[in-house]
Amino acid sequence: RRRPFEGVLVWRGLEQGIAMIVEAYAGDADAVALLLEEHRDLIPSGGVGTQGGWSFAACATEALATVGRRDEAAAFLDLWEQAADAGQVVEINFLVLVARLAGIAAASDRRWDVAVEHFETALRQAHEIPFIIEQPEVRRWYADMLIERRAPGDIEKARQLIAEAIEMYRTIGMPRHIELAERVLARA
Repeated sequence: RRRPFEGVLVWRGLEQGIAMIVEAYAGDADAVALLLEEHRDLIPSGGVGTQGGWSFAACATEALATVGRRDEAAAFLDLWEQAADAGQVVEINFLVLVARLAGIAAASDRRWDVAVEHFETALRQAHEIPFIIEQPEVRRWYADMLIERRAPGDIEKARQLIAEAIEMYRTIGMPRHIELAERVLARA
């Protein structure tokens, strides 16, 4: 007898996405690119996809930006803006704010004003929910974008955001993320 949902791969993509994040933070851009190519079919299209596919797309956006594959990370901007327009606030399995993902994708495309708008939305949502881990994460990514853009006042704001992120990481016990934030600060 066939079991319900047998053969339905709703979650396929989460594991591959997490592997991509691990490789990205280990600095292996080639492994990130390989995982993306092997599992590109998981990425939602036209706002439709499996839960695992959405998780894979979330991980891919962050992983690609982390390893400097900006054009590929930027390609996710439309997907995250469509998700936000449809009312999605959080990618539920990877546990990340959709607005942060949109900000990362927009920054990767050097669409600075769009990135600022998404990061500001993510900051507000992270505090309203409250979404404790996203509070410093949004700050770190936002600061990274400001440092790259370097408009008047950006470096000062980036330093403030990073100082806040470091304190938040310290409070919740994330020493590795403190190191990541300090690397962003060193570029200011």
